[in-house]
Amino acid sequence: MKIIFKVVRYDEEAQSISVKFCYEKSRKPIDEYKSYAIDLKNLDTYDYFTFSDSLIRQYGLRLVEKQEDKLDTITENIPTKIDDKFEVRDLIDKVIEGKYISRKRFPLKMRRIEL
Repeated sequence: MKIIFKVVRYDEEAQSISVKFCYEKSRKPIDEYKSYAIDLKNLDTYDYFTFSDSLIRQYGLRLVEKQEDKLDTITENIPTKIDDKFEVRDLIDKVIEGKYISRKRFPLKMRRIEL
């Protein structure tokens, strides 16, 4: 899932931003989503990559998952429950929910690499 965000306001005095989040393949434009005030003190502002990573990890992922949970699943996409006994042939013509385990990767801060 690719999460996108849009900074709609920046308050330099308070060191805060107002941001809208949604997933890239959303059914509606990002401007139709609610904005959230976020304190920059909680984010890594070293560069763009660390900023966007910390923003999405700390706020965006949770908010986009809530947005996705509110969407209705069409009846054709409701997954079938699989019993403890597993046979590949039993999966034919069934909609099945897959489990995904993400690996955590973090950007490294560095100015120069010597090989």
